[in-house]
Parts: sequence; C-alpha cells; structure tokens
Amino acid sequence: MRSALYPDAAGVEVSVQMRLAMHTMNARLIMVWMPLGAAVMTCCLLRGENVRLTSRAMALPGAAIGLAQTPFGGQMAALANAF
Repeated sequence: MRSALYPDAAGVEVSVQMRLAMHTMNARLIMVWMPLGAAVMTCCLLRGENVRLTSRAMALPGAAIGLAQTPFGGQMAALANAF
C-alpha cells in the first residue's frame, strides 16, 4: 500500500533550479546558525540534495528564534543566566 501511494524518491532527478534553491537555503542557514548550516551543507554535498533535510533544518532555528520572543522563552533565558 505504501509503495503505491508514495513512489520511491531515490530515483528522482533534482532539477538545476531546485539544486540552486537548496544550496541558497543552506548558505542562508550558515548565516543564521553556522554549525547547523555547515552540517547540512556538507551532508547535501556528500550525499546529494535533500529537500526535506534542508527545509527541516531551516525551520529549526526559525522556531527557536520565535520561541525566544515569547514570555516562556524569556523565562528560560533568565533561568539559563541564573546558573
């Protein structure tokens, strides 16, 4: 059932435009959070481009930055500074 609904994505060619977009997102991720961006860029260069990995890696720092702007994030920062 799964193979009928979700075809194997391993044999799918990635277009040049999509590759450029993924490398651009990885480069931008390096500017936002360097260790994560460098790891994702290296992974994409060695294993091949992966849209899901790049998009999930882009969402992680965005969620962390967004959470830091909430009162809960302020309390966690104050708690971290207490130690």
